[in-house]
Amino acid sequence: HVQLKKKEALMTMASGLHQRLKHELKEISENLQLVKEIGSSDNGTLRKGLENIGAASKEINNTVRVLESLSATKRDPSDVVPFDLRKVVKKAISRTNPVLKDLGEKGKQKINLKTYLRTVSPIEGDPEEIQDLVINLILNAVEAMPRGGDLYLTTEENAGYAHIYIQD
Repeated sequence: HVQLKKKEALMTMASGLHQRLKHELKEISENLQLVKEIGSSDNGTLRKGLENIGAASKEINNTVRVLESLSATKRDPSDVVPFDLRKVVKKAISRTNPVLKDLGEKGKQKINLKTYLRTVSPIEGDPEEIQDLVINLILNAVEAMPRGGDLYLTTEENAGYAHIYIQD
């Protein structure tokens, strides 16, 4: 009983920190972008300071992800159902497409998402959880591609197992 209370308290704390850091990280990122647009690229000290802020921002983002996973509520076992992996991946792609399009329109980075979604046998699991996972993997790959480029996403079945591959 005491362990359960401690775990609940930790989850509550992680959830609160997650929300607070997520908001602050958004503020840092927005202001960093403003300063980059205003700042002179000839000023080495300013450029180095901006790089440091950017690096710190990424570290906060990683912490936010850890807190998010700690504070995640357990899914109900009834959420485990047979589903079509290909459809779930397509839905995840449709949810990230506006982000990719926006980055391209702003001239920040052009991401060419290339998909090879082969049909696989139905799998059992929580389709929402898999969709969230694919969205996060796509967004992580985009973060790792500041100059843009090709992002490949493949689904396939091999030896009775369904696989998702994401390559930048």
